[in-house]
Amino acid sequence: MGTDKKREMIEIALFVRAPILGHVKTRLAEEVGPTEALAVYTELLDRTIAAVVVACRERPDLAPVLWHLGEWPASSPLPTAIASNLRPQPNADMLGNLCALFCPDPNAPRRGVVAVGADHPAIVPADVLSAASLLDEADVSIGPAEDGGFWALGARVDIREALRTVPLGTGGALAALEHAVRSCGFSVRRGPTLWDIDTAADLRRWREEMHRGQRE
Repeated sequence: MGTDKKREMIEIALFVRAPILGHVKTRLAEEVGPTEALAVYTELLDRTIAAVVVACRERPDLAPVLWHLGEWPASSPLPTAIASNLRPQPNADMLGNLCALFCPDPNAPRRGVVAVGADHPAIVPADVLSAASLLDEADVSIGPAEDGGFWALGARVDIREALRTVPLGTGGALAALEHAVRSCGFSVRRGPTLWDIDTAADLRRWREEMHRGQRE
C-alpha cells in the first residue's frame, strides 16, 4: 500500500435516528412508553457518540460522521468533534441508506467505512477501534450482536450487492450477511459481540448490570 493510500481516512459512520419523541425505540415504547423510550435512546446515543469520539481521537486516521434519519433537534447538542460532520440519511429504508453509505465516492476517497449503530449499552472505544482495525486484515469487518444481527459493519470494498440479499432487522441478518459477503469473494473478520436494547427485558438487564457495576 502506497503512502498516499495510507493517508486515506476510515469513516466511522454513526448510523442513527434523530432523538425525537415517538420516532425512536418504537418497540420498547410499546412496553415502557415513548417518553422513557426516548430517554433510554438518548442515553445510548450519548454513550455511542462518546465511544466513537474517543476512538477517533486515539486514531487520527478515523473520521467520525453522524448519518442521521430525521432532522436533528437543536435541543440535542453534539460534541464539537462530530457536530460539523452531520449527514442526513437519504432514504427512508435501512437498505437504501446502507447502500448509500457504502457507495464509493471518487470525489472523496477513503480507505474504508464502518457503520456503527446506537442501541448497544456496553459499547466502549475499544470496540470501535476493533471494527476499524479489522479492515487492515480483511475486506469486511462485522460486529455481531447477541440477537443475530450486527452492531457494526465495516468495508473497504463495495458490498452493496451483498447487502441486497440480507434480511436486515431479523435474527438471521448476521449469518446471511457473512454468507453473502463471502459469496462475493470478500474476506471477513468478526469483532466483539455486543447486545442491544429493544424490549423492557433488555432494559432491566441494563439497569441490573449498571447497578452491579456501581456496587463493585
